[in-house]
Amino acid sequence: MLKKFFSTAFFVIFAIFITSCTTENGASSQNLASVPASETETPVIYTSFHAIHNFTQLVVQDILPVRVLITPGVEAHLWEPTAQDMVNIHYAAVFIYHGFGMEHFVDSIRASVGGSVPFIEASANVTPALQDADPHLWLNPLYALTITETIKNALVQLFPEHSAAFEQNFEVAAENFLALDLAYQAAAADFVRRDIVVSHGAFAHLAYAYNLNQVAIEGLDDHADPSPARMAEIIDFVQANNVTTIFYDEDDTLATAVANATGASVAMLNTFEGLTAGDYFTVMYQNLQALVLALS
Repeated sequence: MLKKFFSTAFFVIFAIFITSCTTENGASSQNLASVPASETETPVIYTSFHAIHNFTQLVVQDILPVRVLITPGVEAHLWEPTAQDMVNIHYAAVFIYHGFGMEHFVDSIRASVGGSVPFIEASANVTPALQDADPHLWLNPLYALTITETIKNALVQLFPEHSAAFEQNFEVAAENFLALDLAYQAAAADFVRRDIVVSHGAFAHLAYAYNLNQVAIEGLDDHADPSPARMAEIIDFVQANNVTTIFYDEDDTLATAVANATGASVAMLNTFEGLTAGDYFTVMYQNLQALVLALS
């Protein structure tokens, strides 16, 4: 008990000291996880980024508070935790993250809290059919279903008093995931084109699930500018294969450059990663509509 007291005191004092000395990373402390829960309050579930927050919310609904650690609008690849974030996780009932190489900071946070908080890797039970380093597993609706089920199973173990409600909420979500997958299958069956040229190579698992060919201007690192040779290669591919639409997920600069050089149009395919709002099913049906317009 004494060890827990000194550990908590250290985190709080360190966070206050850092916060008073600098505001450079203030955006992170202004997110939904800015106020830590004390040990006597309602248990708080913390999640890493928007997609995992949304999947957890599907299970929990309004039964328990669910907060997101990463500032909405910031990509998980780029985010770094502050001292305040460490305090927030120290007080959490559980921390749920995606895994599969998505959040590089998890090990450092786990070491900081010293094993006092359960860490749940939501993608642990996903076995991708495509052997690819792309961590955006959730863009395949069936993988998103498995991720949500893993979250549900963990929460049932941690909060057995809410197990019936969690199970019921999950069943509703599962039906929606399956319906979404069927909608993609039905649409893909009528596609007359199979190539999707994207600015960010984040759609490998989506493409594989529905027999599409992803051609990425950039790889998984969407902050490294492609070489002139790569841009010329993409332009040649678009022209040779009658590609009519260039997709982007956030910044449309590269997609617009290719479109201007080829006469193609541009459209958004959303990765559902760094959103400030929005639910999975709405975004994924919007993505499907964009694919239908481009490929049918």
